[in-house]
Amino acid sequence: MRDHTKEGSLRFQAATYVIASAALFAAIAARWLLDGFLGNSSILVTVYGAVAVAVWAGGYRPAVLVAALGYLACHFLFLEPRGTFDWSTAKDTVGLMAYLFTCSLLIAIGEAMRLAQRRSRERGELLQASLAEQQKFVTLVENSTDFIGMCDLAGVPFYVNPAGLKMVGLESVEQARRTHVREFFLPGDQARIMDEFFPSVMEKGHGEIEVRFRNFRTGGTVWMAYKVLALTDAAGRKFGFATVSQDVSERRRLEDSLRTMASDLSEADRRKDEFLAMLAHELRNPLAPLLNAVHLLKWEGSNGANGLMAVEMMERQVKQLVRLVDDLLDVSRIKQDRLELRKGRTELATVIEQAVHACTPLAQSARHELLVCVPPQPVHLYADSARLIQVFANLLNNACKYTAASGRILLHAERQGSYAVVTVEDNGIGIPHDKLERIFDMFTQVDQSCERSRSGLGIGLTLAKRLVQMHGGSIEASSPGEGLGSKFVVRLPAMDAPELRRATASRSDVRTPTRRILVVDDNQDGADALAALLRLQGHETFVAHDGSGALAAAESHRPELVLLDIGLPLLDGYEVCRRIREHPWGRNMRLVALTGWSQEEDRCKSGDAGFDGHLVKPVSDTALASLLAPAAAEIPA
Repeated sequence: MRDHTKEGSLRFQAATYVIASAALFAAIAARWLLDGFLGNSSILVTVYGAVAVAVWAGGYRPAVLVAALGYLACHFLFLEPRGTFDWSTAKDTVGLMAYLFTCSLLIAIGEAMRLAQRRSRERGELLQASLAEQQKFVTLVENSTDFIGMCDLAGVPFYVNPAGLKMVGLESVEQARRTHVREFFLPGDQARIMDEFFPSVMEKGHGEIEVRFRNFRTGGTVWMAYKVLALTDAAGRKFGFATVSQDVSERRRLEDSLRTMASDLSEADRRKDEFLAMLAHELRNPLAPLLNAVHLLKWEGSNGANGLMAVEMMERQVKQLVRLVDDLLDVSRIKQDRLELRKGRTELATVIEQAVHACTPLAQSARHELLVCVPPQPVHLYADSARLIQVFANLLNNACKYTAASGRILLHAERQGSYAVVTVEDNGIGIPHDKLERIFDMFTQVDQSCERSRSGLGIGLTLAKRLVQMHGGSIEASSPGEGLGSKFVVRLPAMDAPELRRATASRSDVRTPTRRILVVDDNQDGADALAALLRLQGHETFVAHDGSGALAAAESHRPELVLLDIGLPLLDGYEVCRRIREHPWGRNMRLVALTGWSQEEDRCKSGDAGFDGHLVKPVSDTALASLLAPAAAEIPA
């Protein structure tokens, strides 16, 4: 780069000397042509022009050279005696001095004019460059997506870029000039900005703060990273403020969302820990009496009052365990949106009767007064009666648990227009106002005391709300306050004049025939207990504990019914079912899956494998009786 610059400079200097030489040659030629008119006078008149051209083209160096060479050439060619250099006379010396003075004056004037022209050109170039940079800055500011603005010390804006105008909902800079800078901020932030922030900027020269701008058109809020500089003049005096600020509303929203999410996760973790503690407690509650009943039976046997009491106690506690597991499975189905209803025509009073029957032992143990009021005229629903029984039983159980001994519980049902309305009200511990909004949330507990004996898992109300919503209804909770009782109101769509089909025969009147049954379960105690129960009912039973044994037993005993576990060693239940179906003797054999897997995909999978039905452990006596009834059309779940 330097070599190219130096080479260019040398070429320019050479060109100036060529021009100067050409001017000198032209001047001498012109004097030669004028020699006939001028004679021996004014021999240097044309050289002055060559000197002027030389100084203008290349400065004083070529001009001095032209002046010297021109004098020598004209003295030799035109001064008598011609052809010689003779400076012997005073006249020649004076002429030389005058010539030198005139040339010096020309060179000085020409050099000054040349320098002035160069400075003017340089100033023009600088001005042009400055204007170009200024235009770039203006373009940058005008096209910036940031809020860029300036105001004087009185707070009157004198510039806001287009993006800034759009952010605050103003139409033009003129409109901004009529708006004091205080008005750009929300009222709650104005005092802090004007009385604290701007004085700090005046003192330090700069400042930054996150503040809420207002949108004059929509009235909305814009969070801005407000960065301000104090503007100063050439003397260092402050005359205003300038800002380049960014919209950080999205970032603030994300930060708020993250904080909310962190708070929700923390709350969920806390409630999960509480749930696990409650689950452990609720599982221990039935396990303790079960173990005591087992010990009692070991000591006294099943005969006598104590034996009967132990059996009844075991039945109640096992049902409690089953209810806990069913609730947990229902929660899982709700979370996966797989909870299904089996709707049919049903009558509200029948549903309420069964729900009351389910919670009567709990109410009696706490000596509660349970009042039930149903309308005299039937109220018909198109609903899943089992799920509605679950809803009302949950509400009644909660009322029993959260009401002190000898309390009062009222269930009132009526029809209001096209809805059936059921109210469950108690005079128990009530619901604090701060928990009413979250009373239907998963794992929510009103009672946080150490009296865990009347607590549950905190999922009953969640299930109740979801089941009611799935029926097209609603459920609401209210309470005057802590210690003042609570009220739950359920609204369900009612039916008009349904055609009810009533069963004409009772299954209890039909005698169950004796069957040959194979029980297959890798849990030996479970298999032996179920087989023993079936034998007590008069059936002939066989037992196997793995897949290979199940195949061998099915082939040798040819049972009418096989209760087959899925999770078996050697061969799982699906494979056992497929292999039995491959044999002619197994094609018409009833195969029922007996498993702890209860999801809908589990039922589909067992059906695809060739099972006739799918029962979930533990099997209730009702489901077992339905399974063994003659010509059973459907195997209950």
